[in-house]
Amino acid sequence: MEHIYHIRYEFNEKGKSIRQISRETGHDRQTVKKFVDQEDFSKPDPIKRSRSSKTDQYRDQVLQWLIDDQTAPRKQRHTALRVFNRLRQVETLQGREIAVSERSIRNLVVELRQQLGQTTVASLPLLHPAGEAQVDFGETSFYERGTLYEGYHL
Repeated sequence: MEHIYHIRYEFNEKGKSIRQISRETGHDRQTVKKFVDQEDFSKPDPIKRSRSSKTDQYRDQVLQWLIDDQTAPRKQRHTALRVFNRLRQVETLQGREIAVSERSIRNLVVELRQQLGQTTVASLPLLHPAGEAQVDFGETSFYERGTLYEGYHL
């Protein structure tokens, strides 16, 4: 970077020619010209290459199943394992073998559920403000002096 600043300083401030700067610094004339003409010296963003996934051929079908599940009762909705087994069954009926693993289908189901907004937060924050407490009530079986009792606890 120091060379670039030096080359630009020599050209812009001292008014030296590109050939003269090239001779003095030992850099190629085209390199000196590139640095003189260049305005932005930040690194270019890396090119993100997108590859097709093996699950792409099943994406539309799984998406349709998940959309249909939104109107189905909760216990009758597809799990990721059920989606995989159903895809394997469909492929077997067509005389083919499924080309992806169960883990790939699980990842696809998670991705599609996130797109559909079907993910839910499975935890609650535990807050303990001063002067307040949290308790649980429940029914418990317990022994007292060798006798089994069923009772409630706090």
